[in-house]
Amino acid sequence: MKLNTSFIFQTLFTVLLTATFTSCATIFSDMKADILVESEVDEPVTINSGAREYKDVTPPALLEVNHRQPNGQPANYKRHELNASLGFGPNQADHTTQHFIDGFTLPRHMEIEGECGDIFGKSYIVGKMEYHYRLNRKWDIGATMAWGRSSESYTNEDFHVVEQNNNSSIVTTGYETCRSFSFTPSARYTWFERRCCRLYSRVALGMMRNRLHFDLEEWKGVRPLESCQGNAHEEHFDNTKWCMAYQISPFGMSLGPAPVKFFFELGYGCLGVCNMGLSVSF
Repeated sequence: MKLNTSFIFQTLFTVLLTATFTSCATIFSDMKADILVESEVDEPVTINSGAREYKDVTPPALLEVNHRQPNGQPANYKRHELNASLGFGPNQADHTTQHFIDGFTLPRHMEIEGECGDIFGKSYIVGKMEYHYRLNRKWDIGATMAWGRSSESYTNEDFHVVEQNNNSSIVTTGYETCRSFSFTPSARYTWFERRCCRLYSRVALGMMRNRLHFDLEEWKGVRPLESCQGNAHEEHFDNTKWCMAYQISPFGMSLGPAPVKFFFELGYGCLGVCNMGLSVSF
């Protein structure tokens, strides 16, 4: 397991490093083009390229102009992007949290206490803010900050621990609240783009801090009415874990007119499986 985890992190780091170097190598060549202008008129003329006006040009002349994308937009598109989103579904931190909780719930036969409105389960809900800089038409680089929260209640109400030689039982309840923070440099690759639609993939690699907290209470009840006689025991447990954070999103989609767009991503890592929000470009 340790070998597989190490291999994944090394692969992600290699991909990020390759994306950065290939982007820097193509950024300058991708933005400009030389065009030879010829004319039968041997007098100075004015040429309008759409992005710039060239005055008093005498043909033949070699002009340097901006590249244009297939959709007709000039290459000097908005390069800065800020976005905010919420992530749902299985999260990278779920395994660490579950291992921490099992140490309290399994010996006491505790199970999840059903609560009305709990539609997300035990996985983290993640909120994130992100910045990306667009190197060229294909590559973006940036960084992501994400905050996650997981909470759940547990009880052994259906499995009372009966004390020997005593007409009483122990009812145990527990409440988990775990929070995570992750910071990850990120790279995105655009593989399809039109004016109001963009499809891309993303990979990110960084660090995560996962703070785990569990409150445990044990109440003594008297059979057969099981009336509570008092708080038999109460404890609070805290633990903090540091680990490598990652996010792999094979599919990402951005929709809407610039500068504000809606985006949606599917993947796995510190941001969850499903991630959606709004972005603004400038």
